[in-house]
Amino acid sequence: MQNKISLFTRFPNCPEINQLKKAALTERTKLEVITLKSAAQADEIIPSLGAVIIWRSSYLNHQERTVFLKNAVKNHFLINKAILETPLVKSKLYQQKVLKACPYLKEIPTYTNLKSLNRNLHFPFIAKPNIGSQGKRIFLIKNQNDLNNFQKIRKGRYIFQNFIKNKGDYRVLVLGGKVLGIMKRVSASPKEFRNNISQGEKSLKVTDEKTRKILTDIALKAAALFNLY
Repeated sequence: MQNKISLFTRFPNCPEINQLKKAALTERTKLEVITLKSAAQADEIIPSLGAVIIWRSSYLNHQERTVFLKNAVKNHFLINKAILETPLVKSKLYQQKVLKACPYLKEIPTYTNLKSLNRNLHFPFIAKPNIGSQGKRIFLIKNQNDLNNFQKIRKGRYIFQNFIKNKGDYRVLVLGGKVLGIMKRVSASPKEFRNNISQGEKSLKVTDEKTRKILTDIALKAAALFNLY
């Protein structure tokens, strides 16, 4: 069906999905929200998929997801192809390794263990999950006491980066090689080191044309580098 979009998610009633539902109604497009719980559903689902697929999450493991998507994209357009073609793209360590090898974009020096402490890594520094989002489970390690406390609760794979003092950061939204919008995210409290909106921080629309031009150039180059649609 040409005017149908099939969206896969484990959280069909989360705020982001509800916003997509509203947008689909405005555009008079049928949005089919699918919660894929097992690979056994695949044969039943694929023939009825819309022309466009948006993949956010499912209950499939990595191998099952890869097989399903390879079959699904034969006759349908997958918007975020990186999930299939470059599954490592959500790894922060992978991101920085790719950027380090890129001659026209700058990476953030990133370490996978604490052996670099006092050599390349120093207090204060950031500890964050290699795969994560929304500012969750991120720690600002200011001293040895903070480090000892972090080691007690540490779970999963973490990466470490020297803390960069800032007055905010920028989020650039890109779709199909075009910048749709740019926002500046700023901390609402001087005690908060994160700028994530999901943590209650503020967002500001970026209107300065010079700043927008610089950020657009960086964002489009980065999206192309990682083959992100």
